[in-house]
Amino acid sequence: MKLFLKLRNQTDFEVPVPTSVFARLGIVPDKVFANYEFLQRKHPEYFQTPEQVRTHVESVMSRPTYIFPGNVVDHRVLVRTNDANHAVALEIIFRGGKYRVRSAYILSDQQLQTLQSAQK
Repeated sequence: MKLFLKLRNQTDFEVPVPTSVFARLGIVPDKVFANYEFLQRKHPEYFQTPEQVRTHVESVMSRPTYIFPGNVVDHRVLVRTNDANHAVALEIIFRGGKYRVRSAYILSDQQLQTLQSAQK
C-alpha cells in the first residue's frame, strides 16, 4: 500500500489536479484538499479503505469526462466514465479559502443520465 503525505491537521491531503481541469471548471488554479478517511466513512459501500478513495479521487481529477454544476452554488460534480460504462464522481467546493473534495462516490447509469438530461 502506498503511503501518502499528510498535511496541516493530519487529515487533509493535497490532491493533484492538472491546470486543464481548472480551466474546464472555470476557476482559478489553486490547491485542492481531501480528507480520505472522512470520505471513506461517508461511503463505505463504495470504498473499503481511504487509499481506495485516494485512487478514485485522483483518477477522476486527472481526466474528468464530464463536469456538471452541483445542486449548491460553488459545487461542481466531476464524472469520469470507465470501461465498465459506470461513472465515478466527486464533488468539489470552495470553502474556507481552499478547494475541498466534498464527496466521492460511484454513479449508476441512471444517475449519470439524470445529470446529463439536466444540462439540456
